[in-house]
Parts: sequence; C-alpha cells; structure tokens
Amino acid sequence: MITAKALWGGLDDSNRPSPENGLLSFPVDDDGNTITYTLEKKPYIEASVGVANIFKFVRLDLVRRLTYTDHPGISKLGVRMRFRLEF
Repeated sequence: MITAKALWGGLDDSNRPSPENGLLSFPVDDDGNTITYTLEKKPYIEASVGVANIFKFVRLDLVRRLTYTDHPGISKLGVRMRFRLEF
C-alpha cells in the first residue's frame, strides 16, 4: 500500500489560548517550550508505505512526515498499525 495524507487549515485568533480568553493552554515541556503547534502557512503532508492484510486484519505502515519537520522534538518517521475486523 502507498498512501498520502494532507491537512490544510488554521486556528483563528479568537481560538488561540491566552490569559485573556480563558482557553486551555497548549502543553509545554519542562523548559516551558510549546510542544503543540498549529498549522500556519502550509498544509501538513505525510506519505506512507505499508503492508495490508496481515493475518486478514492487520495493516502496518511506515509513515514519513513531509512538512513541519523543523519543530524541535519532531520525528520525521513513524510506524502506524491498524487492526480491522470485518464480518
């Protein structure tokens, strides 16, 4: 299997957490740096290759992030596993 996924969007200023609007703040690490990011100027894109139909219900993919790779602590590669039962 070869797949690609994309997400385009953004966060309106009225929905950005701040002390004035009382919204929940984005999570931070031990040094106070934000570890959650919003989409800004470009879409989030990832591509993957995988094997489906393992034991008739498992799919395993190797996922590569193509955009937003410059944030600290971001991994460009990942593994995704899916279980699916059909009757």
